[in-house]
Amino acid sequence: MIKNLEELKKLIQEQECFLLLLQTTWCPMCRIMENTLYEFSEIHNIPLYQVNIEEAKDIRRYFKIDATPNLYIYKNHQIFSSIIGNHDLEEIEKLYSGAKEN
Repeated sequence: MIKNLEELKKLIQEQECFLLLLQTTWCPMCRIMENTLYEFSEIHNIPLYQVNIEEAKDIRRYFKIDATPNLYIYKNHQIFSSIIGNHDLEEIEKLYSGAKEN
């Protein structure tokens, strides 16, 4: 679990490609999305990092979060794509396939 914006910025510099899930502990859709992303992460061997935006308020402000869950796909140390809300494995596959092509 990433705790603050400083940790996230360090991760972005160190990790070329990864998934970032911004969520809350009370959000049922976040739990469903989290499980889907665990599966996706294992299939594609891509790291999944999570942020509890209730605790990491600086990250919440940085991304201007007003709904959860939020998924960001990082490629080449920058955001390649993002989606808001719960999505199934197939939708995430489509989003990620664009990241692999570029």
